[in-house]
Amino acid sequence: MARSYKHLFGLGTVLAASVALSGCYMTSDPVVQKGDAMPWGDNAVCTLDGKNYALDFTKPEKDAAGGTVYKRNGEEYTFKRIEDDLYLVQLKGKGGYRYGYLFNQGQKGTRILSFPQEPGQGLANLAREADVMLSRSKTIEGWTEMDARKPTDIEKFLTSVKIGDLKPAGECSFTKAPAKDAVILGPLRRNMLRDDVLALKGAEECSLADVCFDLVEGGFAAGLGGNGAKGTVTVSFTEEGISRVETQINGLSVDALTDKTNGVGSISGGPNMSDSIPVLFGINSVDLDFTNPESIRSGPQAEKRARDAIAKLDGLSKGGKEFFGAPDFRRIRLIFAPKSSVVRAAGVKGYQQAIAKMEDAKVPFQDFGITKTEKGLYDMHVVIQP
Repeated sequence: MARSYKHLFGLGTVLAASVALSGCYMTSDPVVQKGDAMPWGDNAVCTLDGKNYALDFTKPEKDAAGGTVYKRNGEEYTFKRIEDDLYLVQLKGKGGYRYGYLFNQGQKGTRILSFPQEPGQGLANLAREADVMLSRSKTIEGWTEMDARKPTDIEKFLTSVKIGDLKPAGECSFTKAPAKDAVILGPLRRNMLRDDVLALKGAEECSLADVCFDLVEGGFAAGLGGNGAKGTVTVSFTEEGISRVETQINGLSVDALTDKTNGVGSISGGPNMSDSIPVLFGINSVDLDFTNPESIRSGPQAEKRARDAIAKLDGLSKGGKEFFGAPDFRRIRLIFAPKSSVVRAAGVKGYQQAIAKMEDAKVPFQDFGITKTEKGLYDMHVVIQP
């Protein structure tokens, strides 16, 4: 159940790491002048040499030729379509421009490909036909420099390469980011600015930056009116739109909590986060912290507690009222995030640090919790970072 993750700001680290596995080529000047957009997804998790890396393609820019380029933390990478399923990658980093390939195999995922340590006869012929010299005597940090009379000769060589000429160096899985106008909660959408949210029914300024709603008056759970429960929705922003929605409801009866018509059930919604994985399963006194393998695998007793906790989760799916109304129920907390978000929280000690890191990075996650009070009522707390 344990996973090994490593943070990555750009594709360059993935390509650089592949030097140890295969032969890699670079140039002092860019070969690809006009880049193509990455068509397979907005985020990716790539595995190389047993380590996972997060890649972000959500903010493309225009290059000088009117094509597409992706920039992040001093790195600049450009894609060139060779076939629908094969793209050349040009990475601008320290020392020049480096090259690798991404080969999409549909449901089987995407492979990272690079040149073998010793080019075969096919590659040698392609280089000779393109008038490209592969100089082993000219290397920078293990990368072999390519020479040619003009950049178009090198581009011809790089885009003529066949998949059979390359070696696998790793693999990636791509996911689409939620739509910019995806619904988060009620009338709230990802791309709404602060003034847009302030114009909604029941909106009030509750700090210099946030906007707040009464849960009932704002129409988020209109069916709660008159039953004694109180709730607020707090909305935070970036320059691009909504960055976080936090909902707190206090004093719910078990009937109000499990009523499918009063709107409470929709509070734990949010935009679809495909490829999500668990960060925390918390049931009563048991916390299965997926950022800390020792909380999951530390002997027979811990494993029994984990099985019992998961069995209780199965009970939740069978009947809400029976689950929450059980005499031994005390609390539940579920935290989920896409793989790309969890990778960015790598190297932490426990789910609390993971959440703090994902909050700082403004990457998606959902945190859902319900606690039973001493009076036998229920408090709900939900955080959605879209």
